[in-house]
Amino acid sequence: MHPGRVGQLPLQYQLLRIVPEHTSIVVSLLNSALYLGTAAGAALGGAVLAAASTTALTWTGAAVVALALVIAVAVKQSPAPRPAPSAAPAADTQQRGPAGAAVDTAS
Repeated sequence: MHPGRVGQLPLQYQLLRIVPEHTSIVVSLLNSALYLGTAAGAALGGAVLAAASTTALTWTGAAVVALALVIAVAVKQSPAPRPAPSAAPAADTQQRGPAGAAVDTAS
């Protein structure tokens, strides 16, 4: 299994819970964001190595992790989005007879 996939599953679950009617778009955008982040990290690392030493790469990585922590705390403190209302009908839409048994209305 790809190492990035392990952290992706809880995030994918939360996104699909919020917008269940657009699953393919949500999964596509999530994967695109992950690939974009990987490419941006590689580009930043390459630029730091070209301009400075490997020690600077360590400090740059620490700064990126600190920034991610600040963003995570800010997002955690914001109100959570509510799941989309279900398009399914109410659970008890079947007509009931006098004994509480379901009545067949198809005939």
